Amino acid sequence: MTSHIETLVQQLDGKADESYDARAELIWIGADAIPAVINGLPSLGGFGQLTAIEFLGGLAQGGGGLVVGTDGGAAGGVERPRRRS
Repeated sequence: MTSHIETLVQQLDGKADESYDARAELIWIGADAIPAVINGLPSLGGFGQLTAIEFLGGLAQGGGGLVVGTDGGAAGGVERPRRRS
């Protein structure tokens, strides 16, 4: 059975919207997602690997990196992920 986090890691290699949504959710999940992202790197193509690096960079910056949203709202589709308590 594939975990939700592993599914998100595979989505990093998908179309741009799907990939950015997966990255945003992984950043929200935080450090708990790191092992699955690292284990999934060999199975990802170039785009997915770059998106995974962006995820890791977002965590290195305290999880507050900007994430492109898909809602196109007033903030231009840019939002900050919520941090876990």
